[in-house]
Order: sequence, then C-alpha cells, then structure tokens
Amino acid sequence: MQRVLVGYATRAGSTAEVSGIIADELRARGFDVVVADLRDDPDPAGFDGFVLGSATQALTWLPESLTWLRDHGRQVGRAALFNLSITAVDPTKQDVALGHNKAASELVEASAQAAFAGRYAPKKVGFFKRLLLRVLAKKPADHVDPPAIRAWARGLDLTRTNKTP
Repeated sequence: MQRVLVGYATRAGSTAEVSGIIADELRARGFDVVVADLRDDPDPAGFDGFVLGSATQALTWLPESLTWLRDHGRQVGRAALFNLSITAVDPTKQDVALGHNKAASELVEASAQAAFAGRYAPKKVGFFKRLLLRVLAKKPADHVDPPAIRAWARGLDLTRTNKTP
C-alpha cells in the first residue's frame, strides 16, 4: 500500500479541515495516509507520495510550510500542492489564487495544484486580520467546498520522482 503524507500549515483551522477531507478521499482510494501539521516537522522518510498545503498570508504560503519545503524539498521531489485563499472565493480569480503556490512550486515539482476558498470565522483570526477583513468589507463566511476538494483529491497522481533517501 502506498504511504502518503498530507502536510499542512494553518492559522484558523480551515487548512487542517481541508487536509482531512483530502486524506479521507485518498484513504478511499486505498492509500495509507498520515495527516500532519508542518509546524511539527514531520519526517518525509518512508512516504511514497505527498500532498502539501497551506493557508496564505501576503499572497504566499505560511512561513512554516515554506521552511519545511526548504528543509525537505529535495527528499520530497514531487508533490501535489494546494492553498486556502480568500482570493479563491471568486472563480474569475482562480489563476491569481493558484499563483499563491509559486514559492512552494519553486521548492518541489508540483504534480498538481489547487486553490480552495476557506472559512472566515472572526473568533479564529487575530486582531489585525479581522481589521483588514473589515476594511475589505469581508463578512464571516464558510466557503469550504468538500465536493470540489474530494474531486481534486480523486484525480491526484501521487507517483513520485526525484526520490532521494
């Protein structure tokens, strides 16, 4: 059975939830899946495939996710990448939202990429983010789309290349 790491970085929990949805779909496909917060620095040894994602901040992945990729990217080689972004709420801005994966895709070969909309729950974000979203007139909303996330996970090719010990 192919072993897959679904690694994520989150601030308010939505990316962890999306990672769980992806993991459930991969398990249904017969993969042995481990879900891990990249802040915990999971060891990539022993995994045959990788699905890595992050919430976005300042149009890129969170610092801890990029640090993990810098430290382990060579060993990972190839991964499916996803982000959660407020930009992804607008279907006409999907290319912009996918651009938030740029820094990550420079550290590993991206076998697939996605940008998903997340959830804005004011009680789960810091003061400055709440202030920014208030200025942008963003109201609390849940944009997590499990069917779209599952569909993306169903289509993933988790064949690994550039594998190094």
